[in-house]
Amino acid sequence: MRVLSTMLVIGLMSSGLALVNCGSSGPEITLSLNVRDLCQRTVSGEQEDRCVTDDICPGTEFCWRPDTQYCSIDDDCSGVDNHCVNGDCECIDDANCQAGFLCTGNLCLKRGYCRECASDANCAAGACDHGWCHTPCSANAECESSQRCTGDFCRNAHIDGTEFNFCNTGTKDLEVYLDQTKLLGNADACAMAEWAWVPADQTTVTLPPEDCSLYLSVQFTPPDVGDYYAYIEVYSNATNWNPLPLLIHGNVVEAACNENLDAICDPCTAEDATEPYKNIIEDRPEPTCN
Repeated sequence: MRVLSTMLVIGLMSSGLALVNCGSSGPEITLSLNVRDLCQRTVSGEQEDRCVTDDICPGTEFCWRPDTQYCSIDDDCSGVDNHCVNGDCECIDDANCQAGFLCTGNLCLKRGYCRECASDANCAAGACDHGWCHTPCSANAECESSQRCTGDFCRNAHIDGTEFNFCNTGTKDLEVYLDQTKLLGNADACAMAEWAWVPADQTTVTLPPEDCSLYLSVQFTPPDVGDYYAYIEVYSNATNWNPLPLLIHGNVVEAACNENLDAICDPCTAEDATEPYKNIIEDRPEPTCN
């Protein structure tokens, strides 16, 4: 079994790797990029509008803000005669506010997000979690078909940015063994333990030379904020890469940042992001996922 070197892992994480091997005969498996960074994904997987006050939000939604507590005493607030009022600093304009906060109604506030609830009392059914009404669950079967049970709630899965397209650039038929696809990683890798092949319902797919009709879409269902790392191996009869490695990093935040509104956005990938993959490749842990 092929094990990638530490230097190669660093190369994969820094810029991604186009997996192409020219000049050899036989079947060859290739794809444009085998690394995915899923930045600024939210826990609930919901699409949401930005807001300043509740009246901006449609229907009965609330203008929900993360990190509303900005100050504890007047000295925490910049500018002359700016006071701390119930955890928020007074302001005249944006220059009076800390980076990431905007002057809204003479108070330094983060731009909010239009969400369904502020507490369980706002939910006709289920519970309020991260500003959304979710159905509690213990298994996927208890959720709608488009949702997954993660973090004890039915949530929408992130699928954008997780599709891989495979090609046969060799001279002979490529056989890809879908039923041998393997997930490696620690417990956090379970957030990417579900995927779908196209074509579906097959154990082996055969691609003739120059055929690019094979796709893999990974569902990203994080249970909470934080960073997630998954290492997926795709097995085939390819003469260049077997198994072919896929690396997915998920960056999950309480609320997606908008550089035009939030001033400062946290970086997606930490400087030591290669370390989790180095450990996975060396130790080859296989997570136990529900």
